Amino acid sequence: MYLALWVENGVVGLSAYVMLLTVCFSYFRRLGDPRGQVFCISLMIFSFFSHDAITMRPIVLNLAF
Repeated sequence: MYLALWVENGVVGLSAYVMLLTVCFSYFRRLGDPRGQVFCISLMIFSFFSHDAITMRPIVLNLAF
C-alpha cells in the first residue's frame, strides 16, 4: 500500500499517510490507551501486505475491535 500511495499520489500523499498513522499512534500513546496503539501498529503492518486497505474494510474493523 505504501508503494501504491507513492506511485498514485507522489511523495506528498505517502508522507501524509505516514504522518496520519504517526499522529494517530502518538495521540493514543499520550492518552495511555494500549488498544489504540495496537490498532495503529496493526494498521501500519497491514499496510505492508495489502495493496488496497479500503476494500479490506472488514479486516481493519476487526483489528479496531
